[in-house]
Amino acid sequence: MKFTKKIVCTSLIAAISVCGMTACDSKEKEKEVVVLNNQQDEINDVLSIKKIDEIDNFRGEYWLGNGKILGIENFSISHDNEKIPNVAIYDINSGELQTLSKNEDSGKTLLSTRDIIKDERYVLYTKRFDWYSWDDRKNVYIIDLKTGEEKKIAEKVNEASGFLDENKIICSKGMDLFIYDVDGNEEKIKLPNKLVENLNDFNEYSFEKHLKLYYDGESPDDKELKEAKERYKYEKENNSIRFPIKKGDEILLETYTEAPFVYNLKTKEYKATTKAEAKKFYYHRDKQNTAKLEENASGERELWELDENGKHKKIIAKGDIRGSVQVSPDKIKVAYRVYGEKGEKNMFVYDFETEKSFKIFSQCVSEADWDKDSNQFFMTSYKESENPHNSYVTSVVTLN
Repeated sequence: MKFTKKIVCTSLIAAISVCGMTACDSKEKEKEVVVLNNQQDEINDVLSIKKIDEIDNFRGEYWLGNGKILGIENFSISHDNEKIPNVAIYDINSGELQTLSKNEDSGKTLLSTRDIIKDERYVLYTKRFDWYSWDDRKNVYIIDLKTGEEKKIAEKVNEASGFLDENKIICSKGMDLFIYDVDGNEEKIKLPNKLVENLNDFNEYSFEKHLKLYYDGESPDDKELKEAKERYKYEKENNSIRFPIKKGDEILLETYTEAPFVYNLKTKEYKATTKAEAKKFYYHRDKQNTAKLEENASGERELWELDENGKHKKIIAKGDIRGSVQVSPDKIKVAYRVYGEKGEKNMFVYDFETEKSFKIFSQCVSEADWDKDSNQFFMTSYKESENPHNSYVTSVVTLN
């Protein structure tokens, strides 16, 4: 249903094709690129792919050091999932999967890793018990990768941030905000009464705006309209702070009304802000980036290569380009997703030096995640089965 919150899930079934040739045999143990008609030089020039490793029943989320990936094993968005999801680490070199969390709940339980600190000491994850319900409260856990200790630091929160300064996080419970450290110590943030009143004000958030937000101009049928009215009533009666984000001394606050406010922890002052200003809390632009995704006058999305001054250099691709684009750390390659006319979700990688690209045919539902050396990236997508929503696979692409 359109009102069920969509969870971004990751997974990939890899098969590579160049000029109509099959370039990867997923049945082979090492999944090395298969060379046809002795065209190795041509394939290396265009593809530069060494192999693809598939990790079944695993949703990769973060690169760790030494060829390890942090993610969720047995991840599923199926209501009747019988497997138990847990936070785990996959070692690409050994092929071993190490389970970290101690979750014992299957079925409706949904785990999601939220963050990992830069020195790879602590992992933050949340556990939601019924993600089909509009009640999205969850418990928050931290795993110490050094000791293996797992600790529940907060219960029944609406939202949790990633790690902040000094390894702390911000959680919301209704209209209340709390700061927790890695030991579970709690500190309540006292928000001004007038700010809480403004955050909780539904006068400017009409049912018509609610429909526009969820249906984007489409007309709901009678069943969907009834559900929309029920959800609007629920949100109005159970309003809460959504996605608290801290930047410096300021915290961005929004509720179901999506009217953003900024609160300063030092001055205790707040202000209403625009959506454009609020985006500064979410996105950290890299001034040295080499590619940019934008829309032309016709509404078509274009991916541009940029010069050293950040100006347009040449168009890499245009069409139904989804999500964001990922430039490799060495700034030599960029990965992007293009949806085809028949619904195919293709991943492309463009090489700025050779000015060539290659396409991975799959039902890819995530962006590429590059390792720090820029010679590997992983993606996730649906696994081929009778019920593809029950299982996912993470594919690791190794370049030459």
